[in-house]
Amino acid sequence: MSDKIRVYTKNAPSLESLQEMQATRDCLEDEADEIAEQIRAAEAVYHKTRVFADPDWYCSAKNALKIKRKMKARLDRTISLHRKSESEKKSATFERFFIEEARNMLSTEEFDSIIESTKRRTDVSQL
Repeated sequence: MSDKIRVYTKNAPSLESLQEMQATRDCLEDEADEIAEQIRAAEAVYHKTRVFADPDWYCSAKNALKIKRKMKARLDRTISLHRKSESEKKSATFERFFIEEARNMLSTEEFDSIIESTKRRTDVSQL
C-alpha cells in the first residue's frame, strides 16, 4: 500500500483523484486497524504469559501504526480542504449568478440602491 501513497498538494484535485484519495484513506484506516489489533493481541499475550513479543517486531509495528495514522490524517486534511474549496466555488458561482439575475430583473435604481446599501453594511467600496 505504501508504494501507492502519493503526496497531495493544496491544489484542488479532480473528482477522480478525490475518490482516489478517499479510497487510499480507507485503505490506510484498515491497515492501521489491523496493525493496532496485532499490537493489542501481542499485549494481551504478554499480560497472560509475561512473555514479550519480538521487540523488533513490536517496535516496527508501533512505528508503522504511527506512520499510517499520520498519513491518514494528512489525507483527511487534504480531502477537507478540497471539499471546502468546492463549497466556496459553488457559493461564489451562486452569488455571481444571483447578482446577474438581480441586475437583469431589477430597475437600475433599485439595483444601485441595493449595491450602495450592501457597500455601507460591508464597508466595501470596490463592488
